[in-house]
Amino acid sequence: MIDLLPVFICPKCGEVLSDQVEDIEIIDVDRDDVWKESIHILCGHSVKRKLGEHGEPCYEHVDHEQWLWANGFYDEEFHP
Repeated sequence: MIDLLPVFICPKCGEVLSDQVEDIEIIDVDRDDVWKESIHILCGHSVKRKLGEHGEPCYEHVDHEQWLWANGFYDEEFHP
């Protein structure tokens, strides 16, 4: 679906959209473990997907321009 962004819950800021979230890889050398975590890029807290009543992910409608930016349409790697 177009013009929808996933919603995440930040413990500090509340609801944030996916264009404010970055997936990072955490490496625990002591335990020889690697995992991915989503963080809010503005405050640095770990975030979780917002789920609806029946466990379905929540989305929010945004304007088309914001959706294009969030989905990398203007990234240089796609438009050399």
